Amino acid sequence: MGNLQHPDPIRHLLASAKTIAVVGLSPNPLRASYGVSAYMQERGYKIIPVNPNIREALGEEAYPSLLEVPDKIDIVNVFRRPEFVEEIVDHAIRRKIPAVWMQEGVINHAAADKAEEWIAAFCRNTALGSASALPWARPGRDSFCATATMPRALPAPRSPANGSDG
Repeated sequence: MGNLQHPDPIRHLLASAKTIAVVGLSPNPLRASYGVSAYMQERGYKIIPVNPNIREALGEEAYPSLLEVPDKIDIVNVFRRPEFVEEIVDHAIRRKIPAVWMQEGVINHAAADKAEEWIAAFCRNTALGSASALPWARPGRDSFCATATMPRALPAPRSPANGSDG
């Protein structure tokens, strides 16, 4: 992956981002997804909950999937089990969302390969806060962050016969 045109592209991304979609955001204040999102919201980011099982979290309307969010999204923060991550990355690619974070413990190598190829900034197995100075942030054992310019062309959506939602 190439570097974005900035000495610290991850910090630059966080400084320029306004909206973070949090896939798997829980309305339970005891869950990590809630704590991290509340912290980011307190720092001025607009948080968009993405969870088909809730109507709202942190005072914001929730959406069942990234594809249904009407707003522009700058970063996707993923709090889902690894087996669900590839579809989330596919949706981020379709929406041309420039950054995806897979939280600590969320490791899906197929999704990571896609994200590294098609997403401008991608982090796996690390807290979003590790780049934004969250007090509890620590990188995971298989942590990785990379940045690149967006590719010129995105892959064609899979046909319904291949398991795509169209």
